[in-house]
Amino acid sequence: MANNAMRLVADTNALIFDIRGNRGGHPRSIAYLSSFLLDPSRSIHLADAVWRNKGTLNFRTEEFWTSRTPDHYLDKPVYILVGPETFSAAEGFAYHLQALRRATIIGAKTKGGAHATEPDAVVAIEPDLFLVAPNGRTENPVTKSNWDGVGVRPDVEVAPETALVAAMKLALARQSDSTSEGAGVAAPQQTAGAPDHR
Repeated sequence: MANNAMRLVADTNALIFDIRGNRGGHPRSIAYLSSFLLDPSRSIHLADAVWRNKGTLNFRTEEFWTSRTPDHYLDKPVYILVGPETFSAAEGFAYHLQALRRATIIGAKTKGGAHATEPDAVVAIEPDLFLVAPNGRTENPVTKSNWDGVGVRPDVEVAPETALVAAMKLALARQSDSTSEGAGVAAPQQTAGAPDHR
């Protein structure tokens, strides 16, 4: 599905991912999708999942790297729309690409869930009551941290319902700047700030 979707947008001037309502997924899917947007000549370390082995104080690390994809979306702007409902692996998609300075994050702070749970960490207390105890955490190799409890902070903070319009304006402004530069006209400075990983 990702291969077909990325093939369809290959000739666009900018790409907007809308994950404002995305509640998560699997880190391997995030790594593969990110691979379309990053240097295909090398494998890039996106994230680690650090797990505690059940019943012990020992930990193991699962690494996530970019991989080969049939198409690439390079040297063109990427915008990711986020909001309070963006959660878990969806947050990871925004966080890791922000850390690599490959995407501009637009919207409102995300929910803040970076500590993962394996199936055997779910404990049934009563028939309709479960306790979920995280036994893993995400670690980004650039920031040496994650977004748990604090959320992903957008580069451009706007109300979630206006994030798409804001992204489209930025994309059009950048396209206009590129056209002006090609004609020998000085382009105005961009206003979006650098990523903040606090």
